[in-house]
Amino acid sequence: MSTPSARSATTTTTGGNKTSKKHTSSVMLNTYLSTPPAITEQLAFSGPQKRAAKKIVAERRKKAADYISNWEAEWEQKK
Repeated sequence: MSTPSARSATTTTTGGNKTSKKHTSSVMLNTYLSTPPAITEQLAFSGPQKRAAKKIVAERRKKAADYISNWEAEWEQKK
C-alpha cells in the first residue's frame, strides 16, 4: 500500500512582493462614454416596450381587418 508522502520541510513565501496594477480604462470605453448613443443604437438596445408592442399588434390587427373587409367587398362586387 502506498502511504501519503510527508510534506517538504522547505516552504516558499511571496514575502509581500505583490505588484499593484493600476486599472486603466480602454479607449473604446472612454469614447463610448463621452458620446451619447445614436438613435439607431438606442432603438437596437432599448428592448421591447409593453405598450409599444401592444400598439403595434393593435395596428396590425386593424390593417388585417381592413384588408379582409376590402377584399370581401371586392369579392361581392365581382359576383
